[in-house]
Amino acid sequence: MNLSDNVIDASSNTTSSVASNSTSSYSNSTNSSLNSNTLDDGYDQFGDEGYSSNTTSNMVYQNTSKTDATTGSNIADRLQALPESELGLTNILNILLIVVGVLLILLAILGVPVLLIIKQPDYGTAIAFIMALIFMLFVAGIDKKYIIIAIAVVIVAVPLLYFFILPEHAKTRIDVFLNPNLDPRGAGYNVIQSKLAIGAGEFLGMGLLKGNQTQLGFLYPKTTDFIFAVIGEEMGFIIAATVIITYVVLITRSIFIAKTAKNNLGSYIAIGIAGIFLFHMAENIGMTMGLLPITGVPLPFVSYGGSSLLTNLMMIGLLLNISGRRQKAIFID
Repeated sequence: MNLSDNVIDASSNTTSSVASNSTSSYSNSTNSSLNSNTLDDGYDQFGDEGYSSNTTSNMVYQNTSKTDATTGSNIADRLQALPESELGLTNILNILLIVVGVLLILLAILGVPVLLIIKQPDYGTAIAFIMALIFMLFVAGIDKKYIIIAIAVVIVAVPLLYFFILPEHAKTRIDVFLNPNLDPRGAGYNVIQSKLAIGAGEFLGMGLLKGNQTQLGFLYPKTTDFIFAVIGEEMGFIIAATVIITYVVLITRSIFIAKTAKNNLGSYIAIGIAGIFLFHMAENIGMTMGLLPITGVPLPFVSYGGSSLLTNLMMIGLLLNISGRRQKAIFID
């Protein structure tokens, strides 16, 4: 019994030691495999991070080089890279260059005919051209800053024109406009007689060919510049107001045609014609009433003169052409 017990104990000890050794070896192998996997993962992670960092740096370098190339070729990017003080000065210089360029273009297009008209001299027709240009620029959507600059230039230029450029007869007309009694027998004579004629017509007028100022030779020239005074004296307030309303309808229709034109060119032409009609109507009627300085501007379709009538009919034809292109042509499929 003792021998068998010892054999059993020895075998059990041997089995337990073998099991423990196998367990420890298994654990060691497991730990080593885990450690190796951890190292491999760490190496892979490090390698991925290194690759990603290198790729990112290369992309940043490429983007930077592209930006530098773009900045070198693009003026806007160069302006953004400037300091604020230099940028403000650059904007001012750019605006001045644009204004000068626009003025040179306008001088080439409008300045030559206007200067030739002033050389005649005919200041009224020259102002009519300028009014047409102003209407066209307004419809074209000119920036407000250019309008402000133009107003400032006009404010500065008006005194210079009056004292250094305008001839004496033009200065006299402005002075008489402000005070007709300065020269009642000379430059202010026609304005005074025109006022008397319009006031004498009252509501119904004195009758055709029965006006005192117009038929007795006190008002001259009665067939061209002061034709509205003849209408006011001989036909009265009703007919005179009807003439003004007719012009208002004509101008508003011209503006409507400009708004509904098929293209921009038609709009600019129509609004320019509206500006010419408006100036001629306002200036001629205003100067006969003493509201504006006297200029040689005819009243459209009323004043005597073949060239004026022909020009007005041409402008009406242009308006009809622009208006007709808005709709489908008649008798054409």
